[in-house]
Amino acid sequence: MSILTPSLTYGADSNFEFGTRFIPTKLVEDKEGIIQIFAKKGTSLVPEKILGLTVTSLDSKIIRVLNVKDSESGFVSEVTVKGIKAGTTKLFLAAPGFASQELPVTVYGNVFNQEQLLVKVVPDTFSSDGPFRGLVSVELADADGFPVKAAEDISVALNVANNNILDISQENLVIKKGEYFTGTHFIVKDSGNTGKTNIFATAPGMEAKSNIITVDEQAEDLQVKLYLLREKINTFGSSKAYVIVQLQLKDSEEPVIASKDITVKYKVSNDIFANQNTSPNANIGDKVGTITINKGTYWGYDTFSLLSGVKGEYLVTITSGDPLSLESDTIQGVFYDQPHANSNTPQVAETSQNTQSGSNDGDRFVKFAGLPIFATGNKELLGIIFLEDDQEFPIISDKNLEIKLDSSDSDFLEIDDVFLQIGEGSALVFGKVGNSIPDGINSDEFEINPVVEVANESVSPTSVEVFGPDETKLKLIAEPLIPKVLKDTEFPIVLYFTENSQLTKFPKNSNLFVSPSKIFDVETKPVMSGDDLIMLNTKAIDSGSDTLQFTVNDFQDATKTIESLSLKPANIVIDHSETIFTGTNDVFSVQLVNSQNLPVFATEDIEITFVVNDESKIQVPHTLTIKKGEYYTLFDAGPKTSGTTEISALSEGLPLSTTNIKISSLVPSLLLNAPEIIENGEVFTVKVQAKQDDLPLSGLGVQWNVDGGMLQLSDSKTGTTGEAIASIISTSEKAVNIKASVSSSYYSPSTVAKTVRVNSTSEFLAFAEEEPQFIKPEIGGIDPVVIIVPTIIILMGYMLIKKGTIKIKNTSITKQVPLQK
Repeated sequence: MSILTPSLTYGADSNFEFGTRFIPTKLVEDKEGIIQIFAKKGTSLVPEKILGLTVTSLDSKIIRVLNVKDSESGFVSEVTVKGIKAGTTKLFLAAPGFASQELPVTVYGNVFNQEQLLVKVVPDTFSSDGPFRGLVSVELADADGFPVKAAEDISVALNVANNNILDISQENLVIKKGEYFTGTHFIVKDSGNTGKTNIFATAPGMEAKSNIITVDEQAEDLQVKLYLLREKINTFGSSKAYVIVQLQLKDSEEPVIASKDITVKYKVSNDIFANQNTSPNANIGDKVGTITINKGTYWGYDTFSLLSGVKGEYLVTITSGDPLSLESDTIQGVFYDQPHANSNTPQVAETSQNTQSGSNDGDRFVKFAGLPIFATGNKELLGIIFLEDDQEFPIISDKNLEIKLDSSDSDFLEIDDVFLQIGEGSALVFGKVGNSIPDGINSDEFEINPVVEVANESVSPTSVEVFGPDETKLKLIAEPLIPKVLKDTEFPIVLYFTENSQLTKFPKNSNLFVSPSKIFDVETKPVMSGDDLIMLNTKAIDSGSDTLQFTVNDFQDATKTIESLSLKPANIVIDHSETIFTGTNDVFSVQLVNSQNLPVFATEDIEITFVVNDESKIQVPHTLTIKKGEYYTLFDAGPKTSGTTEISALSEGLPLSTTNIKISSLVPSLLLNAPEIIENGEVFTVKVQAKQDDLPLSGLGVQWNVDGGMLQLSDSKTGTTGEAIASIISTSEKAVNIKASVSSSYYSPSTVAKTVRVNSTSEFLAFAEEEPQFIKPEIGGIDPVVIIVPTIIILMGYMLIKKGTIKIKNTSITKQVPLQK
């Protein structure tokens, strides 16, 4: 803090405040500094010596008070302090006549000291549905968080606060000598454990923790849904049915990725032998089994066989304990006498109605029944294909068939060809699903249909519902893996997509573009569908900040502003008292700071040249040098005359630094108030007023000198208004010459004079009725008339004899001013 504009008004009836200035402006740990402490009122300095000053530290482990003493200027005290370690604390200031004060203090770290680890994770929010991979970096820094290159290999250990949530790929890392960071990846466990945790990094004498890593909970209300997909199955020959289950949100058909293996029990029963006696070992078409929905998927299936050539209803029931589910559905077993799809003979339905089948290869009867689909980026079970005749009666194939299927968007869904073997009536359909739902797709009515040639009729596509990340809601994120970047070093930038702030995968193969930069050289590479995190090698080729723009296909660009820091000084800071007084040298400090405005040490001798805009105002050294390993230097400046000017500091490789200075004179401005004319023998008062820059000066000594009159009572010091008053009786018939000289230990002597004319021709009566009422003047609370009359009784007698009357006048005094001791 710099010395504030001086105020020169004070009085014994009000307390002072402390003004402070740090030299140097920013104190570094393990280094000493000076705090100048002075008196002030409001925002202005008061040139008053501080007696009995006491300074203590709230935390001597951060800053320690070494010494308190008066400086050569007399009214500025100097406190010597030492920064012990980086941090923020308070100093307490107290002195008689001053309001006690708490002074916030910051001690900055030494950029050469390895004092802390910075831990960063990218990203920090995950869904329990995945993806599950994240990255963690550990960076070496000083106490202020500025990167520091390792002086030797530093071993770093990583630990997780909650091991049930994530695993670290490599728990023991090394920051190599000359490097300043290292890193590895971690995996969020797909065990269903959710919540928040941290990654802790420790090294000898250092410890840090990451920002919070959050794994959002899976929806609590889940269900297992049963799908049979067919109402009827032809039981001619060997026939089978599929029991398909999906994990879904309750009361919804939205699939949910299982965080653990889910076991589903099922039972198949029928009514075929309901009224018949059967052998215990007889095959009556019942079945009991289990289906597992594997962790990381959302579906599972099994099959059961129907009794050949027998019609009847089959009841399928599924149960699950976690989530608690119970569901049933039925399927009918039916058959024709002629089941082949390409048979030219009549087929007999169970209703005994004859239907005529056309001559074809059988694929014209292909139908698709679909399931809800989740966009996982993986191959998923989409449904089944089966054969029916033109009367929608189930039939089986008389030959091996290869069936192709198409969809509304083949880029989003690539459906595998289906092979239906001879004698089969249905088969499962699988396909590779995209990672997110593309823009323009109707997720409620996504169409899938077999690719067949149909004469004289059209095939209606089957609509299924698609769930998962929506590309229109995806947000591209770019984030440097380390918190702080040093110039001339390489570091990774991580690129990824989020939906609702949670990590998701890249939806499609894409081309990546990065805006050109003069500060950063960023690698570009193609990205592939299903990628979760893309790391781009980047080099900081210069210091400064730049905003990089990342473009991936038609998605909204990601922008990131990154700053490249330099270990070398970036700026020069000149500090001085805000107001400098003529005749008193001021201490200037010149300090080196980096691009973050933190103190930094010179890596080599730095020569600084000073140029004063108006050399008639102040004298400063032409050049000085900040030695290698130092972070500031001091010099004395000699003010010459009052006014303002500018000082510039120039050094090779550093920007120009300037500061404006204000120089004030310690010669007070005086004004003497007195009557223009008085009567002979009249008692009158005069007033001298002292100011500095239009501010009243109090406490200045006043010496009165009167010629042609007698000084009765007078103030010896200026009061709180900067004024002093004297009472004078004229003894001259012509004029009274008054001179007031003002001085103090800090202000230069100054004198003001005035001549008051005496009217020696008029006669007037004392106590005349037409005269205004007499008001007795007071000086220091004493009536000067009471003192005057006894001392001049002989003179007054003479005047009464001569004039016959006497009249006493005084100038109007609006405020009584006490006598200054």
